[in-house]
Amino acid sequence: MSATEAIGDCVVEVVNALLSYGLDTETITGLCQPEEGAGCTSTQDCLNQYLVSSAGAAQERADEVGASLNVMFLLFSAFMV
Repeated sequence: MSATEAIGDCVVEVVNALLSYGLDTETITGLCQPEEGAGCTSTQDCLNQYLVSSAGAAQERADEVGASLNVMFLLFSAFMV
């Protein structure tokens, strides 16, 4: 799949490069044409923004899992007593 038009601040070549990395068009639109501020203009800039936002989401999920494990450990310890 290849793009035939620019999206927001991204030219066609950047959009095609992002598509080749496996990003969907909704994600690319969010990177190139955000609701606030200026969008990314180069492939590397767009990938950096995508990876930083993905890392933040992964950290939130890890925190949720950590809290669940703490509760499980507490319940298991109470059962053992």
